[in-house]
Amino acid sequence: MRDDNSDPVERKVQIAGGSTFTLSLPREWGVSQNLGKGDSLYLYQERDRLIVAPSTLEEGVRAARIDAVDKPEDIVQRHIKSAYIEGYNEIRIRNDGAAGDEVRRSVVRTAGSLIGMEVSEATDEIVIRDHLDAGAVSLEQSIVQIRQLALGMQSDAAESVRMNDEMLAQRVSERDDHVDRLFAFVARGLHCGLNDMNELTEFDVDGKAALYYYKIARELEQIADKAERIAGVTETQSTAPDEEFGIRFKDLVSEACTVVERALKNDSSGASNAYDDLMGRIDVVEEELARCSDPDAYWYATVVESVRRTAQLGLNIVNMTVESSVNDMLYSGTQVETDADGSN
Repeated sequence: MRDDNSDPVERKVQIAGGSTFTLSLPREWGVSQNLGKGDSLYLYQERDRLIVAPSTLEEGVRAARIDAVDKPEDIVQRHIKSAYIEGYNEIRIRNDGAAGDEVRRSVVRTAGSLIGMEVSEATDEIVIRDHLDAGAVSLEQSIVQIRQLALGMQSDAAESVRMNDEMLAQRVSERDDHVDRLFAFVARGLHCGLNDMNELTEFDVDGKAALYYYKIARELEQIADKAERIAGVTETQSTAPDEEFGIRFKDLVSEACTVVERALKNDSSGASNAYDDLMGRIDVVEEELARCSDPDAYWYATVVESVRRTAQLGLNIVNMTVESSVNDMLYSGTQVETDADGSN
C-alpha cells in the first residue's frame, strides 16, 4: 500500500463462525480515512461493484465563503448559484461597506430562487443555509414538473406569437425562471451524491439514476429556453402573423413537443419518425419565409429555428434513453447482438 490514499486496497473476504463474511482493514489505512472503533460503514451496490462509505464523508457543515464587497451583483449571484449546485449546505457572503443593503437584497432574491435555502444574518455577513428535508422531495418528481412546464411553455409561446399576446409571453418567461430553479435542484442532487453516497440514499436514487435525471433535466431546461425565445418574438413583431402562418407555427411547435414526449416515453422509433416528418415541414415553411415580403419574416424564422432546435433536443433524449437501456442490458448480463465486424 502506497501513501497515495487514492490507491485501491486489496483485502480478502473471510468467513467468521461459518455464517458471516468479514473484511479486515489495515489500521494505517483506516486511520488515514479517519475511521475509528464503533464507526458505521455503509455498502452500496453500483452496477458491477460495491462501494463502501462511512455514515457521512464530512463531519459538520460544508460551507462556501463568498466575498461580495466591491463585486458586481451578477458575479455574486453566479457564485451563490454555483455553490448551491456544488452541494454546499451553508453559503456565507461577506457583507459590509456602503453597498451592504443593496448586496443583501440581491442575496435574498437569489436565495429565494434556490429550493430549500433560507437566509439569516450575522454581524458582517449574510448566511444562506440548507433547510431542505431530502426525504420530502423527489428528483423524479422534479423531472416531471420540468417536463410539464417546458412543454406547456412551448404551446403557450406559439399561442402568444399567433395572437400577439404579450401578457401570455410574459407568463412564459416567468415559468422559465421556475424551470431554472428545478434544474438547479436536480443538478445539486447529483453533485451532493458525488460528494457523499448517503445523500443519494436520502433521495432514494442510485448514482446512475441521478446522472440520468440530470441529463434529462438539462435537455428539458434548454427546451424551456427555446420556448422563452419563441415568446420573445411577440415583443418584437410589429403585429400578429396572418392566420395561416400563425396556425402553422402552432402545429410545428406541437410536433416538436411530440418528438420530446415520445423520447421521454422511450419510444425511439416514434420520436425519430416524428422528427423526420417535422424536418420536412420546417424546410417548406423556411422556403416560404425566405420569399415572404412581411417585415416580420425574420422574427418568424426565429420561431421556426427554435422549433427545429427543440426537436433536436428531443433526439438527444432519445439517445440518452437508448444508452441507458443498453447499459442496463450490459450490466444485467443480457446478450447484445453485434454484426460480424463487432458493431451493434
